[in-house]
Amino acid sequence: DLKGYLSKGGLDSAIYSDISPNPRDDEIAAGKAQYRGGGHDGIIAIGGGSGMDGGKALALCANNDLDLWAFEYEQSPPDMARHPAFPPLITIQTTAGTGAETESTAMITDTVRKMKWCIWHVDLKPAFAVLDPEITLGLPVHLTAWTGVDAMVHAIEAYVSTASGPMTDMHALQAIRLVSNNLIPLVANPTDLALREQVMLGSMQAGLAFSNAILGAVHAMSH
Repeated sequence: DLKGYLSKGGLDSAIYSDISPNPRDDEIAAGKAQYRGGGHDGIIAIGGGSGMDGGKALALCANNDLDLWAFEYEQSPPDMARHPAFPPLITIQTTAGTGAETESTAMITDTVRKMKWCIWHVDLKPAFAVLDPEITLGLPVHLTAWTGVDAMVHAIEAYVSTASGPMTDMHALQAIRLVSNNLIPLVANPTDLALREQVMLGSMQAGLAFSNAILGAVHAMSH
């Protein structure tokens, strides 16, 4: 497992896994306490969209004493020149749908206001993203289908967004091609690594598209 690989490389690590399917602010606070208590200096987020968002949210606040909601998307971002740098962040995706492994936003539930908010900072970017189709082999077929449709919706929303442009269109259209050509065959042949790789790449390119073109009504209504 990942912890074993790190150990072989001479790196001490600890696991924090108390992240809900929709990550909560109190879970991020608990992760921050464990991070600081263990004297850690980096974060590896592994999982689907929730795992990615939990890792990114933790990276935003792990090294500083700012309130988590200071990073809310609609506010002016904090001047991080006055605070310690964000820890290095590595993302390892276990699904092929969210596109969250390469972009800097995270959706977190506010347990007081009972709402989900987008948090981010322009200076927080994953230092390294791992897209390995073998990791997704254990994903049940229905989740393979659902996350693949999520990737398709990301790409379509990014393409028709009023904030789209030539660069986002390039990624969105390629994502649509990759997912539409490979998702149905993949659901019929879930152990086919070549198909898994194509859908995973499509998901990643959809993420590159929507993170620069803004998502639309489907995601707004779901929030």
